[in-house]
Amino acid sequence: MAQASVCWFLLPLIIAWITIPSLGKVLSEAPVEAMRNAFLLGMAYGVGGTAFGMAIRHIGFSLTYAISVGISCVLGTLVPPLMDGTLGEALSGKGGSWILTGVLLGAMGIAFCGVAGRGKEKDVAQSHTSFSFKKGLPLCLLAGVLSAFYGFAINAGKPISDIAANYGAGNFQVNVVYIFSNTGAFVITLAYTLWLHIKNKTFSEYKHVNSRGLGTNYLMALLTGILWYGQFFFMD
Repeated sequence: MAQASVCWFLLPLIIAWITIPSLGKVLSEAPVEAMRNAFLLGMAYGVGGTAFGMAIRHIGFSLTYAISVGISCVLGTLVPPLMDGTLGEALSGKGGSWILTGVLLGAMGIAFCGVAGRGKEKDVAQSHTSFSFKKGLPLCLLAGVLSAFYGFAINAGKPISDIAANYGAGNFQVNVVYIFSNTGAFVITLAYTLWLHIKNKTFSEYKHVNSRGLGTNYLMALLTGILWYGQFFFMD
């Protein structure tokens, strides 16, 4: 919750306020439909992020990352041009063969990771571990598919960024869309983490100021939130 509060709630608001001229006017002129769609698609992305974290619990970080990110890369490459009706153009262009090669290698990697995960599950079947490929794989698939929805959220918010461009936002115009897409993801994360805190009775962990390492944990949450958001803020 601490990290998500930084990258999915606070920073989008702060950076938009800094980089978008006449932010209030931009938001007042923004189409309600674009704001709603960007928010809802951001929520779908948030569900994927939650599934990603749950998958790690069942099959570990390496397999989760390989399968989920692999699926996301494949879908993120093919689905946007497919929906725009430009898939044929993208695949037939100068780099079309490289795109197809990358997609094929990604699909092969996912398949190999699946085989490896199934093999690992058999190896640890006799031990008392929480490893479960049967539970982790569906979560990875869900995380991989829904991760691509972040790009859809940005596309849905294009009418908002166009208005920001008219007010002189320039290359920073998309920052206004993050207010909606990232907040949608934050709402899902907030709901899930609140449920975990209530279930485990762990709200007190935020205020044990004398606990060793608590300050460092807050600093790490702040740093990871800044770095996560930075990947979009500094993207061309």
